Amino acid sequence: MRTPSPMSAGAPCLAAALALGLVLGGCARGEQAPAAQPAPAAQPAVQPAAPASPVPAGRSPTLDSPIEWREFAPVQAGFKLRFPRLPERREKTEDSEDGPITQVGFIALAPEHDGAYSLAVRELPQAKVDKTPDEQYWKENTWVLVRSTVGSILEEKAVEVQGKAGKEFRLSGMGPHGKTTYFARIIRDGRRTFQLFAAYPEGKEKLEFARRYLDSFQFVD
Repeated sequence: MRTPSPMSAGAPCLAAALALGLVLGGCARGEQAPAAQPAPAAQPAVQPAAPASPVPAGRSPTLDSPIEWREFAPVQAGFKLRFPRLPERREKTEDSEDGPITQVGFIALAPEHDGAYSLAVRELPQAKVDKTPDEQYWKENTWVLVRSTVGSILEEKAVEVQGKAGKEFRLSGMGPHGKTTYFARIIRDGRRTFQLFAAYPEGKEKLEFARRYLDSFQFVD
């Protein structure tokens, strides 16, 4: 029997934070990025408050199925992508000054290759969308992403997914067991934003798998 990776025990907590939108949750509360925000000094990440239905810190139910990259297309969700195994689903709603924000997270763990994969779908009130132009949106999200991972951006580029504006990031930050590399893609589509993450311990990055995951996301009718 294969001994679980050192990341296995902490990966559910990391993936839950990402998939439930906690990494970028500060923007939902109306936080503004300062004009020049330095990257925080590397230190153990402060754990965010647990969601109403947290993923337990132990073994994830998704680990009971073998790794097999399959298409995942929730009914009437308007998107599809490939996870290494069937993801867990988590949902929460939080209040903001502009109305409720719904967050649905999908989490799949792959300790066989030290990976954690997550997608967070956030639906914002129209009032929030109307007063957050693209430039301000990307500025706020980039700042919160750096702050929340207690790290720094190594690469950043604009992308387009079927006509929708997005950005990709590679970050070096902190995870439950130390230095972690994050590959992220964020897409803005009207009231909805899609936040995809692939995370690996530093030195164990799997670029092929990260690209397979990020590039698999598509909008569907």
